[in-house]
Amino acid sequence: MVVVVEVLIRCIVIIIILYFMLPRVVVYCCCCFFFLLLVVLVVMRWRHVADQPKQVVGSTLQITQTHKIMSVQAAWDNHFSAFGDQNVEKILLDYTEESEILIWDTKAEKTTRFKGLEGAKTCFTQLFGALSDLSTLKAPLVEVQEDPGMVFLVWECPGCGYQKVTDTFLFKGNKILRQNIVVFH
Repeated sequence: MVVVVEVLIRCIVIIIILYFMLPRVVVYCCCCFFFLLLVVLVVMRWRHVADQPKQVVGSTLQITQTHKIMSVQAAWDNHFSAFGDQNVEKILLDYTEESEILIWDTKAEKTTRFKGLEGAKTCFTQLFGALSDLSTLKAPLVEVQEDPGMVFLVWECPGCGYQKVTDTFLFKGNKILRQNIVVFH
């Protein structure tokens, strides 16, 4: 609401200045333009509030804040930080029930599939259990692409038996939809 008031005040100041400097027709056109701009801003603000998740508490409706990440880079920053901290709860914020993690283990020559939030939780709980010594953890390649919503990662942790690992993350909005992993021991 503060933004709308600021824009309105600026519009009024501009209209007053234009009133004394330009012919009346131009001033009227400017007034119409600024009025439309104000309407657009109010509608955008209303939609922003309407898009917030709602929770019914008793007989009142309250807007609740959720973990909202707006870009692939911001989602990736959360994921990378949570991985480094071995924080399963924080890393789960990047996944949905639609998410799928597919791991190809070159040593076992076996594919393991994890689906949804429970699958992601199981996957990272097991992985973090195996990563007991992070002193050799490195990520020599991290490539974030906003369009088409993808991250390509190469990491290693030879002290824990992970010589090289490649991950490809495909995002749907700001959540990881697919994660394909190849593990080289």
